[in-house]
Order: sequence, then C-alpha cells, then structure tokens
Amino acid sequence: MREDETAQLYAETAAGERGFVLPFLMVALAGMALITMATLRQYMTLSDLTAAAQSEFRSELDAANIEARLAFSMTSEPYGQRGIKIGAPRVSVFQEVGGGGADFTLPDTGSRRFASNNAPRQEMLFLDGTEYSHRAPSGGYRVAAQDLAGLVNMNSLAPDQLVRFIAASGVGEIDARRLAAAYTDFTDDDDREGFGGAEQFDYQSRNLPAPPNYRLLTRSGAFSILGWPDTLSSAGKEFIFENGWADLRAHQFNINTAPAGSLAALYNVDRDAAQSAITERRIAPFSSLADISRRIGATVEGEVFVAHTFPSRGVRVRINRANETLTRESVIYISDGGADRPFYVKLNRRFHRNDRQEADRPVAELAPLPRPSRLFADGER
Repeated sequence: MREDETAQLYAETAAGERGFVLPFLMVALAGMALITMATLRQYMTLSDLTAAAQSEFRSELDAANIEARLAFSMTSEPYGQRGIKIGAPRVSVFQEVGGGGADFTLPDTGSRRFASNNAPRQEMLFLDGTEYSHRAPSGGYRVAAQDLAGLVNMNSLAPDQLVRFIAASGVGEIDARRLAAAYTDFTDDDDREGFGGAEQFDYQSRNLPAPPNYRLLTRSGAFSILGWPDTLSSAGKEFIFENGWADLRAHQFNINTAPAGSLAALYNVDRDAAQSAITERRIAPFSSLADISRRIGATVEGEVFVAHTFPSRGVRVRINRANETLTRESVIYISDGGADRPFYVKLNRRFHRNDRQEADRPVAELAPLPRPSRLFADGER
C-alpha cells in the first residue's frame, strides 16, 4: 500500500473512533451531571432540614430562657393584686389591699438600695394574659403570662356556674345543661345517672372507658366526657382551653387576673361588662365584687369569699415566635421545695394559632417584657 493511501486510511479510522468516543463522553458527562445534581439536591434538602432543626432548637432555647426569667421574677419579686411588682419592696397583705391602688405604692426603704441604681425601678408584670414583647438574638417573641387563679377551675364550679361556663363556649342552653349533667356523672362518686347525664353503661355501649368518678386531672379530660367532643365546636373547645383549668385544690378565683371569658362565665355578666372590668382594674385593682359592681355600673353575681385578689402559685405561659403560628404553652409553679427547688416548669402543649393575621402582628407594638430587678447591694431583700 502506498504511503498516501496508508495515511488516508489512518485518518478515516481516527475520525471514526472520534465519532464513537464523543457520544460516549457526552453520555458520561450527562450521567455525572445528574449524579452531581442529585447530590446537591440531597445536600440542599439536608441543609434545609438542618437549618429548620437549628431554628427550632434556638426557639426552644429562647423559650427556656424566657421561662427562667419569669420564674426568677415569680420567686424573687413581690406579688401584687394584679401581678408581679418588679423592683418594689415587700409589704404585708394588709398594706397591699389597704390603699385600693397600692400596686405602685413605695414606702420608705431606709438603707435598702439597688445594686444598679439608688432610684428603685418599679414595673408591673401583669398576670392576666397581657402580651409582652421579648427580643432574643434569634428574633422577636410575644409572651403572655396568665395566673391560674384567674381561670375557671372546672373542679370548683357550682351547678349554675358550670352551665354558664359551658354555654359561654357557644352552645345553647339545653345543650349546656345536658353537658353539665354528663360532667357531673363523669366526676361524681356514685353511679346514679342524672337527668340528661351518662354513666358507666352509656360509656360501655359506645366502647368508651368508664367515667372515673373523680375530679378532672387536666382540662383536656373534659373532652373524654360523653357528648362534649361531639357537641362543642372548635371555637368552643378553644374557649374551654383558654378560660378553663383543672386544679385538684379548690383555690379562690382572682378577679384581678381573670380574662374576660372567665369573668363573664363565673359572674353572669356580658362580655362588654367583663371588658369594662378589665379596663377599670388597670387603673386600680378591685378589692371585692361590690367594688367591681360600683365601678363598672353592672351587678356582679357571685360568692363574696370566692373572689380572691391575689395571684396563685401557678402561672400559664404562652410564647409565640414572631410571624409564626406555633404557640408553646407551659406552666410555672412555685414549689414548696424552698431554695433547693424554688419552682418547676411543666410543659403542657404546643398548638397552632388559627389567626395568621394575629401571628403576623409586629412584636414592636407590644410593651417589652419587664426584667427582674437586681438584688440589693447589701444582700437584703
């Protein structure tokens, strides 16, 4: 074969090989690109999950710090009739109730002085569900503290109060009486079925656990009562959760920290009168039911000695991160453990708010959460 023919044959062979290698190379590159894209997508998903986990962790850490801050205030600052008096000296109960609006009265402190400033700073941390803002490194929060004594203790209601409380959730009078009868049969210690109520046989016929014939241990226990979960709407159930509580101790009701729904249900007043009472007690705390009636211009019905005027040893805390609907709810209790365990926190539930517009409300509109005051420089408190 001549030299020029050999060169031509080599060139044609090389061109054919290049024509075969190029598609193969393109397929290989495409495969590598798909693997790279899949790896990046998985990494991005993992990164998103990691970011979400970090955000949730920061929220939990911030919530724990807020709870600790409130617990410190509860155990170190004096109580007033409407809440915790940040920076105020301790006074006797007689002095506290003697002046009507004595929440901010500052008697002579003598040699006592604050470590940070000689001029005492006084603020009221209201325990009536008032929302405060709190700024943390990870963002803003809305914080509300509610004295448990301001809520309706479902274990301490008289029959007519129970009917009013259930009716306030949005059901009619007949249904309210039926559910109240079922409640009585659920918690009483006998097996006699009341009119419209339900006892052990009724529960067994529906494959439900028999009634405990004991007081409620939690407010959610009310939704194990026959008829309650089926009759109450979503808004009605939320009303029970918002205004009700289940305490085995028969504590007195605090008229100075009760939300409007609790006041209306317990004292047989309409919501406008209840809201007027809340407005009035911001000016000065109430000393009695007669004081409420006089100041709001409406008759308030109830037992005189049940209307207590001081918060209890438990506070429900709700914490919302700005622009999120998830609410963390816990309860801070002042314990009997003394300095070894002055308080404990019980995590109750997490739930989403239905009102997204409310969740989007800027935190800056709210007053900042009061900080606990410094200890006195001489160690005296």
